[in-house]
Amino acid sequence: MDWVIGQIDVRDGSTVFGLPHEGQGLSYFHYTNDVFAADHWSRRAPPLSNKLIGTDGTIEVKNNRGDPLRIWAKGDSEPRPLLKAGGVVP
Repeated sequence: MDWVIGQIDVRDGSTVFGLPHEGQGLSYFHYTNDVFAADHWSRRAPPLSNKLIGTDGTIEVKNNRGDPLRIWAKGDSEPRPLLKAGGVVP
């Protein structure tokens, strides 16, 4: 990783050990191989743990059992699952 910039918002967050914990945030990354990625998280978002948006595609990590990991790579017409319940998609 070359650099990262981020921002958090504690307004909708919780308290952990008496300290405010973020409710949402935004990060933007640049890797040494010149790839950029963005990450946003929020308690109000749909059931999605992480959605990483990069220059060559998108990776979705969901918190459900049916389709927990999807990728939308350069050249794909739509997202495709990488994992399904029970294992890796062939």
